[in-house]
Amino acid sequence: MKTSLLILMLAAGAAQAQTNGVEKAPAQRLDIKSDSWDFSQSTRQVIYRGHVRVTNPQLQLSCELLTVTYPVGGGHPDHLQTETNVVIDYTELTGAKYHITAAKAVYDYKVANSITNESGSFSGNPKVEMPQGQVTGEPIFWERVNGQNLKIHAENPTMGADSTNGTPLKLF
Repeated sequence: MKTSLLILMLAAGAAQAQTNGVEKAPAQRLDIKSDSWDFSQSTRQVIYRGHVRVTNPQLQLSCELLTVTYPVGGGHPDHLQTETNVVIDYTELTGAKYHITAAKAVYDYKVANSITNESGSFSGNPKVEMPQGQVTGEPIFWERVNGQNLKIHAENPTMGADSTNGTPLKLF
């Protein structure tokens, strides 16, 4: 089953705000394929089940369960939750590439006082591979304000092959 939704980018900080002079990424079609889906108007949720695949030019996501919650009145989803065998390949507008694996990923989107806040978490043996290196931990949190300054925080980090707490990132 294939469903197409027209929404702003939604994973790993993909949306970029038009506020405070920050350039906005154009809305892009997301193609969502799954074995089945259900929509509930009362909860404003679409739940995709079984072999879920989300694609567009910047994002490839696969999982077994995807729950998308929309705000009252529609618009950009304000909450997404992916579960079971989550794999995300994401390319930022700058060209930076991210590869993420986890058992569960959560994404939240809020706009308040013209400031766009995106945040999320990865849990269940998460691993984030990015241009600066690799991050693992349980869980891994990330946050981005107005499409800028991505912040990542890992609890209980296990970094590198020797599982020490040394940083795996290329800082200098």
